[in-house]
Amino acid sequence: MKQLVFYNDKAGDGQAAHTAELVHAHLRQQGLDYEDINTDTPEAALKLLKAKLASAERLICIGGDGSLNLAVTALLQTKATPQLAIIPNGTINNFAKSLGIPLDVKRAIANISTGSVQNVGIGSCNDQAVVSSLVFGILADISNNVRQDEKRRFGPIIYVFKGLKGLFTGHSYPIQFKSPQHNAAYKVWSCLITTTNYVGGRQYLQANVPGFAVAILHNFAVLKIPAYVYYLFSGKFSRLKGTTAFATEKLTLSALNQQAVEVRIDGDAGPKLPVQLQWHPAFLRVITPKP
Repeated sequence: MKQLVFYNDKAGDGQAAHTAELVHAHLRQQGLDYEDINTDTPEAALKLLKAKLASAERLICIGGDGSLNLAVTALLQTKATPQLAIIPNGTINNFAKSLGIPLDVKRAIANISTGSVQNVGIGSCNDQAVVSSLVFGILADISNNVRQDEKRRFGPIIYVFKGLKGLFTGHSYPIQFKSPQHNAAYKVWSCLITTTNYVGGRQYLQANVPGFAVAILHNFAVLKIPAYVYYLFSGKFSRLKGTTAFATEKLTLSALNQQAVEVRIDGDAGPKLPVQLQWHPAFLRVITPKP
């Protein structure tokens, strides 16, 4: 049974190839056979991952939440359940941080052999994984305007600067939210749906929610911009007037007019509404540090 080593040369700081060499050395030292998956496009990576997962004992993913999204999407679509080892190499790394996986490369690589397997829930949107977040509205428009080189140069703070501009120039979308716990329509300025307690590399909630944590901004006022920023990053969004927050394991999102509304999933462009979100409890077998 092979160890699959999946990485993207363009993720994060661009050091994924060097990190892969360190992973190779560790696996050779452990006497383990391995195979690299490093392709030019996400489509090619997904196809190759799905073809190789059946014969894999462990999938080692080097990268940030975007690369991890591809890996977990392949797992969901094939229903394969190899062990998943994560070597954080992105800009944000929300998923790794939420599980306490070391951001230091050498410690993360050592965790491949010294860690223990933890069953972790994961979300999906239609047939794609949601590893960290799904956004639409102003937040998605902001993310569309943040380039990869800007993330590398400035880090998460670039979203704040872009966000202030977006709050002045954005507009709302009439959206229907339907879940077992919540069924309502809102004029949505921004919607943030998370699967972990981290957003933008910062802790957002006190603990992980067993499912999707949904935060909707549906009553925007320019004078409240500082409050929006504070409550977003403090995890107290539901205390702000004009917002709605709830948790769910199943959710359907539909636009109430003919306007195309595109979501962003884990930092990359996703499908247009309508979409269906589903929680998959204890699906991933993630190698995490021992207590």
